[in-house]
Amino acid sequence: NPDEVIEYHKYSDPFAYMWEVHDYVEECMLDPEEYEVQEHVDPQPIEHALKIVKDSIEKTILSVQSQVPPGTQCTPEVYLTGGSNFRTSLHTIPTVLKGGKPCHGYKGNRPKKRPHWYYEIREYLINNWNATVVEGMEADDKLAIEQSKAYEDIWNIPEPGVPETCIATIDKDLLNVPGAHYNMDSQLSRWVTPEEAEVNFYRQILTGDRTDNIHGCFKVGAATAAKLIYEGQTSGDKWSTVLEQYRLNMEKYPEQWITDKTPEEAALEIARLVYMVQDEEQLLWEPPQRTAA
Repeated sequence: NPDEVIEYHKYSDPFAYMWEVHDYVEECMLDPEEYEVQEHVDPQPIEHALKIVKDSIEKTILSVQSQVPPGTQCTPEVYLTGGSNFRTSLHTIPTVLKGGKPCHGYKGNRPKKRPHWYYEIREYLINNWNATVVEGMEADDKLAIEQSKAYEDIWNIPEPGVPETCIATIDKDLLNVPGAHYNMDSQLSRWVTPEEAEVNFYRQILTGDRTDNIHGCFKVGAATAAKLIYEGQTSGDKWSTVLEQYRLNMEKYPEQWITDKTPEEAALEIARLVYMVQDEEQLLWEPPQRTAA
């Protein structure tokens, strides 16, 4: 009875977690038109939020500092994504939600509402850590560009020496970039070789990136991609494998592909969306040239 549901909400305490909302909706067998979820935020003071940010950055600096020779000074460079991004206009292929509903746009599946202290934290990073606001691309791209600049010939470095730079992030997309990496969540460091970076990139073309609403081959996950793309293949072999998988996938699951693009065009769009820009003069990734047999 809708009246009973309204009365229940009127006198009950707010739900603490979204899973409680989902359970309640399922228990009452409510249709989407019969209820509305309203978010209530009771934030900690801004000083608390800024201390968390400060502690996180300082902890990251100390962790990276401990892994380089004594006397080597680590200087943090902080980057924030600005208001423009070339991927917005590049993205045309929607992902398909349950029920066949398309989800359009780059990061179109992200919540529209920002975290409570979002803008205050950005100002803090700009004013206290000299954070650079990156326009036209993402902060991730700027990290990739700066790391690539630091190693002028990084694609010929097979093993780590003393790293000139280290990318500190929790985003696995940056593992498409060779060099030193540090994950703030796991607190683990690693060196990504050029070949490993390329393998990671081609695998991601197959899987896409659902967190950014980027399509990939339907039902192709990390395990399947690892069987298809591996070290030892040439760049041309990797790209040919990707194209063949897109052709097969679009033929087998046409309902998942709301686009008039060919498999080659679809694969190229996804590749350019997941690619981390490593040269400011070339935003768009180009596939390897095919050679005549």
